[in-house]
Amino acid sequence: MGVPVVTLSGQCHAHNVGRSLLHSMGLAGDWACATREEYVACAVRWAADHGKLAALRATLRDTMLTSALCEHVTFMKVRLLFCFFSFCLLRPVVYAVFVCYRLMAAERVC
Repeated sequence: MGVPVVTLSGQCHAHNVGRSLLHSMGLAGDWACATREEYVACAVRWAADHGKLAALRATLRDTMLTSALCEHVTFMKVRLLFCFFSFCLLRPVVYAVFVCYRLMAAERVC
């Protein structure tokens, strides 16, 4: 497995995916940057420290496997709860919209 990529956060979701992944693995503090200056300094710092990169590389797979990224049971529990509550909360709204639509359609026919 390789090493993380130095990440520069931005203003939209696409710019922050790398930071989110690094955060899930506990690496955002060392690899995610908020400014261009931090980004350059971080890249230079990591490029110069071959020993630290080798140590990270040796433990990265285990770090990822024990991180939130690979916690599929918790992810599915949260996802199922989200779907359940979305269904419970949105079902009356969807039903009301459907009834209104049917009533409006019936009025047009008459």
